[in-house]
Amino acid sequence: MTATLAITFDLGRYHATPWGANVNEGAVEIPPSPWRLLRALYSTWRVHANDLPQDLVHGLLSTLAATEPVYAVPPHTIAHTRHYYPDSTSRRGTTSTDKTIDAFAAFATTDASLYVTWPVELSPDYRDALERLAKSLPYLGRADSVITAKLTSAPDEY
Repeated sequence: MTATLAITFDLGRYHATPWGANVNEGAVEIPPSPWRLLRALYSTWRVHANDLPQDLVHGLLSTLAATEPVYAVPPHTIAHTRHYYPDSTSRRGTTSTDKTIDAFAAFATTDASLYVTWPVELSPDYRDALERLAKSLPYLGRADSVITAKLTSAPDEY
C-alpha cells in the first residue's frame, strides 16, 4: 500500500519559486519538491496540529523523506503577471518603479488534483497523522496557492 495526497488548488493556480531561483526569473516549481511538501507538513503540524506527538510527526516525516515520491500532475500552463511597485526615491532622487514578476502554474479547472504518492507502508498512526496534517494544510508554495489536500488512493493514470 502507498501513501497518496490529492492536492487541489482552490483558485486554479500554484505559485512556487524553485529553490535557488529568483522570483523575477519567472520559474515555477512544478511538481513541488519533496522538501517543499515535507516542510509544509511540518509547518502545519507546528501551527495547526501541535497536539500531535513530536515522535509521531518526526517518524512520519522521516518515513516519507526516505523515499522519492511519484507525481501525477494535471495539465497546466505556466503564466505570469507583472507588477510595478513605486519606490519612494531612486538613486537619482526621482521617483521610479520596480518590476516584479508573479509566475504560476494555471490549471484548466479549480478541481484538478495533483497527486503525490510515496511508495511506503504507513502504520495506522502515521496514516492518521498524515491525514490530519493534509486536511490542515492551508496552502502550498506561496500563500496565493490556497489548497485542499486529503489522503486518498493513487490515481490510475500513473
